[in-house]
Amino acid sequence: FQRQYLNSARVEIWVINTDGTGLRRLLSGGRRWGDPHYSPDGSKILVQLGYERANQGNNTNEYVMNADGTNLRPITHFPMGSFVFGADWSPDGNHIAYMRYTRGDDHIQVRSMDADGNDEALIADCDSAAFCHNPRWGAYEGALPAASVRQHAAPKRAAAKRLYRRVLRELSR
Repeated sequence: FQRQYLNSARVEIWVINTDGTGLRRLLSGGRRWGDPHYSPDGSKILVQLGYERANQGNNTNEYVMNADGTNLRPITHFPMGSFVFGADWSPDGNHIAYMRYTRGDDHIQVRSMDADGNDEALIADCDSAAFCHNPRWGAYEGALPAASVRQHAAPKRAAAKRLYRRVLRELSR
């Protein structure tokens, strides 16, 4: 789980056994660690790190570590002004899907990569009228439904754009 300290940039990653024993901190160091996800086999943890540096901007990237907190390594390497979030393991643990936003763009991307950070690919490029949400893996057979924007959907589209802009403002802080 993640623990955030009030009035502080420090966010830590902790683990605890289901019976309440074995509480220990895996990641700290005054950084903004968050959004931890165990791999399906429980051997790895996917975690996000947010950077804020004066005069350099901010960004987020994804990291993987062993379940005991060892062998922490980055699997995305995006520059300041890029944000990676909402990552999730595939059911077999071989791939990771995630969201990416780059400051100044008017869209958010759904992307995937191998679990080691290689073979990155674009899944969907979403504009503000079709706001994408955090990707989740699932089983589906058959043709994918096509998204459409109808003329009478303008009020919904306006609400989606407002939500989209609010998310972008929060990410840009």
